[in-house]
Amino acid sequence: MDFKKPRLAEASSLCNLCVLLVNDVISGDQLSEPRWRVRFEPQKGNIRAAVNPHHHKIRNLEKSALQGCRLCCFLRDRLAASNKSRDASLRDFYHLQPGDLTDTLVVCRGKSANTLAGTTFYFFDRYSISELADAADLKYGALPWKSKNSSRHRSVSSKTMMARGTCPNPTSSTTLALLNRWLDDCKTHHKGCNRSTSKSPLPTRVVDVGTKDSDPFLYTSIGENADYITLSYAWGGDVLSKTIKSNLRERQESLPESTLPQAFRDAFIIARGLNIRYIWIDALCIVQDDLDDWLRESVLMCQVYENCTLTISATKSNKCESGFLQPRVNPEQEIGTYMDAVERPLHVRVSQSNVRQIQGPLNDRAWTFQERLLSPAVLHFTDDGIYWECKSICVNDSGARLNCNVELKAIYAPEEWSFGGGEKYESASGFENVWSGIVENFCKRTLTFPQDKLVALSGIAQRYQVRTNGKYVAGLWENKLMRWLLWQRSKTAAWGLQVFGQRSSVYRAPSWSWASLDGFFKYDRHIFEEDPVPCPSLPFRIQSYYVQEESPGACGTISYSHLTITGLLYEATYPPHITSLYISRKATYRDRYLGL
Repeated sequence: MDFKKPRLAEASSLCNLCVLLVNDVISGDQLSEPRWRVRFEPQKGNIRAAVNPHHHKIRNLEKSALQGCRLCCFLRDRLAASNKSRDASLRDFYHLQPGDLTDTLVVCRGKSANTLAGTTFYFFDRYSISELADAADLKYGALPWKSKNSSRHRSVSSKTMMARGTCPNPTSSTTLALLNRWLDDCKTHHKGCNRSTSKSPLPTRVVDVGTKDSDPFLYTSIGENADYITLSYAWGGDVLSKTIKSNLRERQESLPESTLPQAFRDAFIIARGLNIRYIWIDALCIVQDDLDDWLRESVLMCQVYENCTLTISATKSNKCESGFLQPRVNPEQEIGTYMDAVERPLHVRVSQSNVRQIQGPLNDRAWTFQERLLSPAVLHFTDDGIYWECKSICVNDSGARLNCNVELKAIYAPEEWSFGGGEKYESASGFENVWSGIVENFCKRTLTFPQDKLVALSGIAQRYQVRTNGKYVAGLWENKLMRWLLWQRSKTAAWGLQVFGQRSSVYRAPSWSWASLDGFFKYDRHIFEEDPVPCPSLPFRIQSYYVQEESPGACGTISYSHLTITGLLYEATYPPHITSLYISRKATYRDRYLGL
């Protein structure tokens, strides 16, 4: 393909300084002096940055913005310079320099040329539906192209190509085309995702979403294979439209959308946009007042999420009545048109490439933790955009690839953990670090019903139980069980205070399991690397244990347990007014853990 250097075609909405600046940034040409003043690193002999001061004073920037320059207006609003003296020099607050990517502009605070302290804007236009459907034209992830010569003072390759983005409306045709493209690429090109070419069995019940002109209905499967979506969301209180014994038969005939919460209706729109007929939503597909049905279906939770095509996550919503497809506040500004192969609109927005975590109320909920980890792919709908997260990539609709799917990569790490002895036994220490990290993060999330603590993690536990051929013991593991017992309560910040987690008032797990605790806890990772009792002559071992699950094999709530340990006692002073016993970290492992 013959790439051409982009140039502004129509710039009546920009001031003269911005026209020069934008053309320099999007073209990838060598930067000219004296407009771009070059700074050097004398020790290395390298050029550090090419700096353009833009307007010299705040009053000049504001005047240009008021006269209609869209880029000046965009910069003024996002640099928060309006609360400064209008006679102040802008150089005291920010300066502009090009980023390593050809279509980016770094706004650095103060006089420093340190780009890490700045905010990155990037220029882009929007994908067309045809581009999203054409593998040859899609610059996957919509990232700006990066020159091998990252310093823009040098002449860069002529093969520059404008970054692409999508419409901020999550139901627009281009956005739906992007979602389809993400799914198709994951199925066909992501080796790390290892998608099966065959379809998975449907869960016991699913909602047949039908079309926008026909009502959905609750479908009872007969074991057939088909693509289906799951919905991860927060109930936010009782869901009045949930399925119960009295309305089950009626719902198998019709499930009018007008009677459902907005989040469910939004999920139907996305399912239809992806041409996927079935969706699984727990409030609709599990009979909520039938304990036997609930226990039976909860055991299958791992399979439901692992076998789905993808999970829709209402990450931005804290209740299902809110929905998640509201048009976003436009984070971008159209500043004119540019000429590449054809004339196209040019936009500018703040880069989100530094995002390390997908934010939203849903990510504080305990139940959604395993829903996210077990799903082969997740579509997050947040206040600042739509994110695609799978085992291979995490990318958002603004075009940035993100590093925020660490948990997914951890649970599906290539190592095959095994406790069966032999060659793979040594790799178990890696599993122990992964599992301890999973449960520590899980316990930072909230539960509406405390008795669901182990049930909300049961799908992940089942997954690991099969993978490791290990035995799950109320949140711990039989292999090295003595070490798994050595968890510690940690402090939780609450209303400015530091408080320890407390024992749950509802019995759901034995006192020797972290699952009995409401609040944070932690493992000292060293206990999995070193012998906590290094003196081999000390008899310190588990003599016997027993746990009985309410639903056998479900890795869920415990109804009865006991544990017998034999060993030496360690004398310690424990004054009545002290609520916790502290043993110095300078003590030996023998002192610390026998004392606990």
